[in-house]
Amino acid sequence: MSLKRNILWRETAEIAPTFPILSGDVKADVAVIGCGIMGAVTALTLASRGVSVIVIEGQRVAEGASSRPGGFVVPTFTFGGPSDVIKALGDTGARLVQMTGSAANRVFDLIREQDISCDAKQSGWYQPAHGPDSWRRVQQVARDWERAGFPVEVLDGEQTYRRSGVPGYVGSWMVRQGGTLQPVDYTVGLARSAERLGAQIFEGSAVRSIERHNGKLVVASKQGRALVNQAILCTNGRSSGPYADLERSIIPMKIWQCATAPIPEAQRAHLFKHGECLSDTRSNLFTYRFDRDWRLITGTVDAWGMTAEIAAGLMARRLRKHLSLPQVPAIEFVWSGVASVTRSRLPQLSVFDDGVIAPVACNGRGIAMSTALGEAIAQYVTSERTSDLPLPITRPEGASSALVQKLFAPLYPYYGVIRDWAAGRP
Repeated sequence: MSLKRNILWRETAEIAPTFPILSGDVKADVAVIGCGIMGAVTALTLASRGVSVIVIEGQRVAEGASSRPGGFVVPTFTFGGPSDVIKALGDTGARLVQMTGSAANRVFDLIREQDISCDAKQSGWYQPAHGPDSWRRVQQVARDWERAGFPVEVLDGEQTYRRSGVPGYVGSWMVRQGGTLQPVDYTVGLARSAERLGAQIFEGSAVRSIERHNGKLVVASKQGRALVNQAILCTNGRSSGPYADLERSIIPMKIWQCATAPIPEAQRAHLFKHGECLSDTRSNLFTYRFDRDWRLITGTVDAWGMTAEIAAGLMARRLRKHLSLPQVPAIEFVWSGVASVTRSRLPQLSVFDDGVIAPVACNGRGIAMSTALGEAIAQYVTSERTSDLPLPITRPEGASSALVQKLFAPLYPYYGVIRDWAAGRP
């Protein structure tokens, strides 16, 4: 089988609609720039509240990070727990905790409400621990979420092995609200729902400028202009021009993903069967899930010198080792994407002098967090109450520290392997 350097989710998407190019002058209340998950959710929520919306996508709907993840829906933070966030942000942090902990439920509720076909399974997310230190952290975070009002399960090593099929873990915690989906189908389904409610969606219309003129924001592409009262940048920090501080403030982490050929039932009988997913505590993170065709999907952080072929081989060998497969699985698809990571590992919200709003939500939790934050931003636009926001409004975080982290990012996988080995992790 030849290796396809294609995005699995594009190849297996149920629908591939096209939207027109922005041309001439179009008027609305709000322009949403970017039609990934966050942009589509924001537009859908605004349209459902009677706000006229124009969505402008530079490439295709569900492009960028929304077409390239592993498809995990995880309602937690990548680092720390609720008490850490509340300590840092006070009442705003308490709202962020509630939003994050409810984010996966909101994803699956939206799928049901809008009748989106996207191979959605809300069967749980597991985070297993490899050693005593990580096991203590896992239990602490789990109990922290439980005190915040969210149901969790804490499992010992034997329970973790029996459920996941992966040996060697000391224990794990499991969030029943988590799960998996097909991210392109999810994003396109959200966009179609927004369109049905009156949102105008344009693709192939890269924004060249945003300027305020005669009290209006003029959002211009090569062939057209959107004349609006407000604009929301749903690009996860990937912006330039007057909004370049957003790009400088994030650490773009390149992630490789792969999908195997479908795994025969006899070889996968000991593994997840109902749409569960797993992300462990290694610094050199190991993840796995299945898609609807029983392909194994996993990912790894990019490193200096890594190519698609190297990444595919590395991930295939890890799958065989950690999942006790009888042979190294054949990799059918390999692709890469870029995750926007903030210094705090929390979402951030910026408002520029011209009134443009710019949320950044990814941090490795893009599907759940982008959905929840998109709805929160839409609520803020309609209510204008900052007291409802789950984030403080800030300028983009300082760029100097982020620059150091950007330079370090391609070396992180090597650091992770050494750190895992030093900690005695398998």
